[in-house]
Amino acid sequence: MKHPCFALLLFLFILPLTRIEGVEARSADIPATTSIDLGGGVKISFAKIPTGSFMMGSPSGERGREPDEGPQHQVTISGFQMQTSEVTEEQYRAVMGVNPSHFQHAVSQKQPVNMISWWDAIRFCNTLSETQGLTACYQNASNRTLIVDSDWISCNWTSNGFRLPTEAEWEYACRGGADASYDWGNSNDEDSFIYRANSEVSYVMKYQAEDLKPDIAGHGPWNVGAKRANGFGLYDMLGNVWEWCWDWYGSYSSASQNDPRGPVDGVHRVFRGGSFFCPRETCRPARRNGPGCSLSGKWYAMGFRLARSGY
Repeated sequence: MKHPCFALLLFLFILPLTRIEGVEARSADIPATTSIDLGGGVKISFAKIPTGSFMMGSPSGERGREPDEGPQHQVTISGFQMQTSEVTEEQYRAVMGVNPSHFQHAVSQKQPVNMISWWDAIRFCNTLSETQGLTACYQNASNRTLIVDSDWISCNWTSNGFRLPTEAEWEYACRGGADASYDWGNSNDEDSFIYRANSEVSYVMKYQAEDLKPDIAGHGPWNVGAKRANGFGLYDMLGNVWEWCWDWYGSYSSASQNDPRGPVDGVHRVFRGGSFFCPRETCRPARRNGPGCSLSGKWYAMGFRLARSGY
């Protein structure tokens, strides 16, 4: 039962994290996006993720591999839509009327919202769906869409509303059409890694001797979309904040699957992607997490992004 980078939590409070300045995004190979308008100049954009198959999980020799990342197995994913970035502070405020983030930014609110529980993410999905005149995806046992913590939740997968991605959808989307440890290849060298991650253990160790307290306004999650997009046109899938998924956390099967949605029940929900203070071995498409965080837990390195069934 591992905690997401729990061994590094102490570093966050005593050390400043190195920020990598934004890298200009690729343009020629990024798919077209659609968007919805939340008012006040705030929009949410979605990329169309094509139908395809991939090997889910990681091979035994992959650096940083954890036992729960295997066995690798073939998964086919039906086309769907994925938010191009994590839900930001301004997007969350526009829909829910509040900004719960630990890292709050008075001027720019384009960083991913954080301090989000799984229940918060579910409520955001339903609220956004209904305010946009769409059918909410999530219902409780009474078939109501007003969700409270501890409700038994089902998902209407044919709904035209917004939802969390499944774990398989998330990994497929994160890989961006590449069959490698990272979507740019198998190397996790510094030059490649800076396009996706904000910090790394070596940076933390480098500044340990300075004994400087972190500047909340200058460290933590970075503006979404500031670094290079992957092959599907998605930003910040690795190394900004962890992202909630729909699935209960459970073991993999070696069998091929079509649109898997995880176990029917469990204790923890899956979250993916690593965060701004995780080592690079954690910030890989195959890396899984769930144990260590309750569904009601609120953490300053936890956020989410939206998905939507169909095109």
